[in-house]
Amino acid sequence: MGEIEIRCARVGMIQTNCYIVYDKEIRQAVIVDPGDQADYLEECIGKMDVRVSAVLLTHGHGDHFKGLTGIRDYYQVPVYIPADDAYRMKYQGGFVEASYEIRPDDVMVHDGDRFTVGGMDFEAIHTPGHTEGGTCYYLKENGILFSGDTLFRHSWGRTDFAGGDELQLFRSIREKLLTLPEDTVVLPGHEGTTTIGEERMVHGYKG
Repeated sequence: MGEIEIRCARVGMIQTNCYIVYDKEIRQAVIVDPGDQADYLEECIGKMDVRVSAVLLTHGHGDHFKGLTGIRDYYQVPVYIPADDAYRMKYQGGFVEASYEIRPDDVMVHDGDRFTVGGMDFEAIHTPGHTEGGTCYYLKENGILFSGDTLFRHSWGRTDFAGGDELQLFRSIREKLLTLPEDTVVLPGHEGTTTIGEERMVHGYKG
């Protein structure tokens, strides 16, 4: 795996972090959580001289996939969807309305799945609690974790939505994320970045 670069675009009414991560040598990119403004994201990516290989979703809340249909139709690439949140891709109303029709070449993601897209080796870590299918994507070689709405900087995802479970979320964080190397950089679904080491201190994690 070569050196990677990551760009973050904050999109939609609640400023969801959409990440474009790409291998600088082969110029292949993966989009994580195209939450809205597909045209804007396509314009940004068009200036980066990269070829999009796939889209990864961390979970099935509309603010993380409202722009997905436009992105999928434009790039014609598979979408990696947490299996336990696949049912959420149908129309959902509420604060952010969104829907997506799952295609035959889309991939249902399960805990521990490992796959290579865009020349990068990802591991799926199932972290239920915010939603049933909440999934983080780990680039072990690069020390990068895309944490969706499971883990934020000094905070964590809400559990008061349907399918949320506070105890399950805390268990996911402590047992699956805080056990990662402390220098792992955490890129959450909202607001700024953090590290596993910093979050261990916030959560009082002793290992």
